[in-house]
Amino acid sequence: MSLADRWLTRAFAILVASVLLPEPPVLAVCPQPQPIICAEFFKSDAVLVGTVVSETAVPGEADFIEGWTYHVGVSRAFRGPTVPTIDLFTENDSGRLRLKVGRQYLLFANRREGKWAIGGCGNSRLLKDAQGLITQIDQVGKGSSGKIYGRIVSLPSQIGVSGVEVVARGATDIYRAVSGADGSFHITVRPGKYSVVVESAQVSPYDLSYDDPSNFEVRKGGCAQLQFISTAPFHTPAAELLREIESEGPRPVLVRLWNDEARFKEVCDKIESGDASWLEVARRLKAGSDAAASLSLDYSVARALPRVPEKVLKLINHGFTVDDVCTSPFIEPEPGVAESYQRRASAALRALRSHDLEAVRDECLKRIEEPLVSPRM
Repeated sequence: MSLADRWLTRAFAILVASVLLPEPPVLAVCPQPQPIICAEFFKSDAVLVGTVVSETAVPGEADFIEGWTYHVGVSRAFRGPTVPTIDLFTENDSGRLRLKVGRQYLLFANRREGKWAIGGCGNSRLLKDAQGLITQIDQVGKGSSGKIYGRIVSLPSQIGVSGVEVVARGATDIYRAVSGADGSFHITVRPGKYSVVVESAQVSPYDLSYDDPSNFEVRKGGCAQLQFISTAPFHTPAAELLREIESEGPRPVLVRLWNDEARFKEVCDKIESGDASWLEVARRLKAGSDAAASLSLDYSVARALPRVPEKVLKLINHGFTVDDVCTSPFIEPEPGVAESYQRRASAALRALRSHDLEAVRDECLKRIEEPLVSPRM
């Protein structure tokens, strides 16, 4: 598949997505990974449950609203001052956390420039959605050790990088771990101050890491969370992608791949090879695809048809349809490319001898041998 054809396929898919899909919400630029309770608790100056009594807009320059101050009645304080009420400020930016008067919340706050500040990047949320978090808070500080959690990912896909050794150094202790299939690692350590380095020249600390890998503290019964990024080429085996799909579901994995054009292209190329494990990746990803990525997956499987017709036909009615894969998988191909594909696909189907696939083979052959027309839009 030529670079130009790949670009046109992707451009067409993006155009379809822009028409059919709703505009995504604006998200805050938050530290990574999303903090867990044992990390955010000790980095917060106050953790409380409270009910919003009032909201006051804080004016800025001209007509701009600088943020909002919430007067909150405190019903339970896990950390910080024990007071009946507290004023919490959220800045008017992409990381804001708007509260509703009369609603009860679990809130994590920090003291900044003389104000108690809250934001939308952590675990603050409506109390009705936070019961599991309350249970975790009750366990914070218990036990004699702490944890270091980390993940090594490629950007921008956020796909985990496995097999990388990490070293945690404290005042007197040294600990080692190796990243797993999803790029994550964890180390049980004694409470104290630590730094973590990665034994790879192609991996470096992420500037949005929740904790600073070069200097952080692990409290008793607490934890730290670190993120590293890899610049190494993407060579994730199909088995690892299948494990990620099984763990997270197809949609999050597909979104990460789609957002990294080079890596999505590599996955599509491997699907085109006709390897059984990569065709299974295509089938699993298809379940989480929309108009944007679905066409690329369809075309990649269709291009495997002349190589492995039996394997491709077995995907029909199992994630793909005849219309998906028994087609000319090109957009504005170079002269002769579509015709060559049609001849090879037709010959491969005619040579196939499988009684179980006879009906679907005949239907596919009928579609493949139709006169070539403009690509389906």
